[in-house]
Amino acid sequence: MLINDEETRIQKIEIDENTNEPSIVVLKESEIPTENLKKNKKELPEVVLKHPKQIRMSEVIGFETDKSINRRKRVLKNIVTVLFIALVVAVLVYTAVNDFTSNRLPSMEVVGETLRENWYYLIFAFISVGLFFLAKGAGRSAVCRSVTGKFMPTTAFNAGVVCQFYNNITPLAMGGQPFEISYYVKKGIDGGHASSVTISTYLINMFVYATLFLLSILAYKNNWLGYAPNANGESIYSYFPSYIYIAAIIGTVISLFAPLSILVFCLFPKLGAILVNAYVWLVSKLHLTKNAKTLKVKILRSVIVNAHSMKKLFKKPATLSFATVFSIAEALANASIAYFTLRFFGFNWASDGFLEWMQVVNAVLLITAAASFNPTPGSSGAADFSFYSLFSKELLPGFAFPAMLSWRLLTFYLMILFGFVYIKTIIKKDLAHLEHVD
Repeated sequence: MLINDEETRIQKIEIDENTNEPSIVVLKESEIPTENLKKNKKELPEVVLKHPKQIRMSEVIGFETDKSINRRKRVLKNIVTVLFIALVVAVLVYTAVNDFTSNRLPSMEVVGETLRENWYYLIFAFISVGLFFLAKGAGRSAVCRSVTGKFMPTTAFNAGVVCQFYNNITPLAMGGQPFEISYYVKKGIDGGHASSVTISTYLINMFVYATLFLLSILAYKNNWLGYAPNANGESIYSYFPSYIYIAAIIGTVISLFAPLSILVFCLFPKLGAILVNAYVWLVSKLHLTKNAKTLKVKILRSVIVNAHSMKKLFKKPATLSFATVFSIAEALANASIAYFTLRFFGFNWASDGFLEWMQVVNAVLLITAAASFNPTPGSSGAADFSFYSLFSKELLPGFAFPAMLSWRLLTFYLMILFGFVYIKTIIKKDLAHLEHVD
């Protein structure tokens, strides 16, 4: 498998058949299989054709072309889409009926008074959305400075919007990185640099979110934040759904698996290869794969490339620190949207100010961890239901469903709409200008 490092030298990953230890070999010009690349040229996206270095890089990223999508995949995609819509509608109907059929619904006077008193929290929620995108762009800008020598804040911000949009519309948030790399390349960034920036920020985000998930579980389990009983004498410990807590643990373990695997490959490549072999053997024995050898190559390809980028990050502690801080800020801004949305609808725990914010953020991280392995785009269905199940206890009847819907609109649907409009206007205009200049 061929890759480009940040010096744009052509490299190949080789795996020793005896020791199973992966290694990266720099190829001589005469060893580069240009015939195979030319053969597949017509199969590649237009952005790759315009930038030859992307042809080799696409073998790492794994672009899927129209010709590779057969009828069976299209049928499966349609079925998944229908199931996704059905799940979201079912959750919305259930929570709405459950919330609005209560015999304790407040009067319209109480509803109006609550919203008038707390209207400014909705402004803070929108500000949190903006901070989320700013932090996402700032982290990428720090990595860009390290890789290319330039901060490029506008390009980094735009790349963050592109990545978030495609992550939101693909299952398990797996679609953003290829499009982010393509955007960097269209902006004139070298293919090796583009992949390095994208993979580095992706790795940092993985580590940050996995760590925050783990801390949120420990904070809840040990009551580090001092959750106090509410006005009804109930504490979060008396009504926090056990299935959310169990799902959060599972989600955290899954989230930790990928970054820890990459870390093992960085420090102990032989052990990493052994673990991959063990995993492939188990999957093969369970008949979960048709081709164990192909699966092994795919896993090693992904992990080795990520480990290669991780090693580079370790050599740049300042970049790693800045990008990590911005990644944490991104996660906290995203969780803050839930807090301000809840406050708009009259949410009020026994704690005040900063401590209450931390408590809600911790609860939202638990919800995010619990829904993280849900295969639907944006964890739709699981995230909605978890939010309603937890926070409906702290809101007046009739407020929980609007609060849940508002939260999802701000953290998911609005971001999709914003990303779509931004890509079709600002980014399209920017790229068209570049093509005109060229």
